[in-house]
Amino acid sequence: SKSMSLRRKFLALTVAFVTQLFLSPSANAQVTLYVNAATGSDSVSRASNSPSTPWRSIGRAAWGSSNRSTPNSNEAARAGDTVNVAGGTYSYSGVVSNRFVALYTPTNEGTAGNPITFTCTGACILEAPSADSPVIGASGRNYIKWFADVSVGNSWNIQACGRTSGCAANTVNTTADTGPVVCHSATGCWVEGARIDGGLGIDYADNWNAVRLENCTSCTVRNIDASNFTRDAVAGNTNHNQSIVTLYGSLNSLIEHNTGRVAGAGIYFKDTDTTNPQSGNIIRYNRFDSVGEVIAFSITAEGRNYIYQNIGTNSAGGVGIVGGGLSNDWIFNNTFYQMSLAGLFPSQSGTGGRFWNNICVNCDRMIYVENGAMVADTVLDVEHNVYFGSTRFYSGSDGNRDFTSYKSAFPSQDQAAPASVESSPLFVNAAAGDFRLCTGAGVPAPTCSGASPALNRGVDLNDLDSDGSTTDNIAAGAYITNNEAIGLTTSASSVPPAPPTNFQLTGG
Repeated sequence: SKSMSLRRKFLALTVAFVTQLFLSPSANAQVTLYVNAATGSDSVSRASNSPSTPWRSIGRAAWGSSNRSTPNSNEAARAGDTVNVAGGTYSYSGVVSNRFVALYTPTNEGTAGNPITFTCTGACILEAPSADSPVIGASGRNYIKWFADVSVGNSWNIQACGRTSGCAANTVNTTADTGPVVCHSATGCWVEGARIDGGLGIDYADNWNAVRLENCTSCTVRNIDASNFTRDAVAGNTNHNQSIVTLYGSLNSLIEHNTGRVAGAGIYFKDTDTTNPQSGNIIRYNRFDSVGEVIAFSITAEGRNYIYQNIGTNSAGGVGIVGGGLSNDWIFNNTFYQMSLAGLFPSQSGTGGRFWNNICVNCDRMIYVENGAMVADTVLDVEHNVYFGSTRFYSGSDGNRDFTSYKSAFPSQDQAAPASVESSPLFVNAAAGDFRLCTGAGVPAPTCSGASPALNRGVDLNDLDSDGSTTDNIAAGAYITNNEAIGLTTSASSVPPAPPTNFQLTGG
């Protein structure tokens, strides 16, 4: 019948549509795109892009056009796409002139579970001597990922220049109050595997950060190796505004397995932003050497952040707290070695932060209160720590105190069970940078003379041993099992440059 014939035609059209939808390539299919500075051509269309016909520039993939001013979203990388960038030198001669918007901010954005991923294979050298802006990251675009696998030697290489003039042709030139890598007003921005050198130091007084997360939600910074973020002697003393990583209104972000040397701070919690509370951030498994403050806080009330299992060496201060103080932030299970000023600088302001389970060795002062005497435990609770090798344990407006006098004067601090102790933690080999704890004579290394007093000294407030308890005892310091990887997740190493000579603790 006629009705049967119409039904058959409808069924045939439906089957054809479904087959086309699920079996045929579509305009929204996730693909791998290719960029090669040596062999590519930006005149290749997206549809024709392939390993043998790559694009020449990263911009062609990010903007869908070789001209940043005339982007084409249809030709650019899309959600779920991976852009495979071959090792080589990628230079951009134009001007962006924006402290937030990275040069290669994509035209499109990813989605949760389907980011736009730029993957470097080899050594990808980024140059933008006139950009006056960051080079990678994202501004106003969600789920953008910049990735290089450092464990096999891949990296995004950035020679940054933050000076007002004289930036060389091989640098990324930035304007004031920014850095070469910035994630701004974005969710899911991810940067991994960058090697960043800040150069000679800025010649002005402002923020200068290897990586800056501003108004950033659920962002990730991993396996970054950065150095030389300072001010020059003419501009004035280096302070925590010149940092390896600065968080400014960052929420629920992860910063792990990074290394940094020669800067005003390793990690700087600067302030809240207009929308994001500065809370829920995890800072772990990082190593910082020759910085001003390993961890710095200058924030207003925001909510809990978690700072644990980091190592700071040969620096001025372990944890510096100024401004609004902590807001129930937890700083625990970190190791600080050879702090020339102090291990901890408490602030008179704050609401119940914790400094627990930390080790501080050869810190000139273990605790230095610059303005006033030791704070109450309701402002900052200091417990379950291991201290050793100080010139003077405590300094405040009430003078200097040794450990015994400090405990007598401030009975609410450092005496909850297990009580803090002043004793050598018996590192495996501190001089060689091995801060694992000895668990017995000859274990885990022949240098061990016995079991460390740091074992079972801590209280596991964040279940670092994954046994389901937050009240059991664990080791103090960065190593809980002695098997943790702290710093870059690769065996590659480098000789750190000399520390800054013009450091000052305070800075806006």
